[in-house]
Amino acid sequence: MRTFDVDYNDARFNSILKGRKFEICVAKALADGEGCEILEWTPDKGFLSNLNVKQNGNPDLVLKSRDGAVFAVECKYRSGYANAKGFKHYPGRWISWASKSQATRYSEFASKRNIPVYVALGVFQDAENPDKKLVVPLASLISKSANKDVYFANGKSPELLCVQHKHFYKTCANAGSWKGLIPELNREKQVDLSETIS
Repeated sequence: MRTFDVDYNDARFNSILKGRKFEICVAKALADGEGCEILEWTPDKGFLSNLNVKQNGNPDLVLKSRDGAVFAVECKYRSGYANAKGFKHYPGRWISWASKSQATRYSEFASKRNIPVYVALGVFQDAENPDKKLVVPLASLISKSANKDVYFANGKSPELLCVQHKHFYKTCANAGSWKGLIPELNREKQVDLSETIS
């Protein structure tokens, strides 16, 4: 059965649903917890119908901090570590997070919009509140990543960018505050001195 052209029995729907739950987790943490305004939220429409929607290639969220700093966040939820050649049985605790083309699109978005992009990785337990929430600048994540053939229950994927958990262990947002992880949340509002001079 389809509703608005969505087949709820499609295996991809479950994956999209988990991803959306994690996006909501991140959006609430930044909007409710840090006072950010959500300017844009990528809709992910058309995916299950194999329709190419260009906007779906953008990072999930574009936000503005209380002090007016604009930044973007791409949210990636993974229920476990990656299973790939070269790290069977998960030595090193690798996390698959994107294809090379996705990472390139996020970098191009950052350059075109002239705003920083961060990647929020949710790992383990429930997508609505993962055990570990890592927040990493996109460029740092790309620089520490390696291309690996990743194996899922339904077969092998194309090469994905994978990163070892240890590289970003200190970037966890589990304590509740994201301020130490996203510098745009710490910026002091700039004072326009011309307005204070009479």
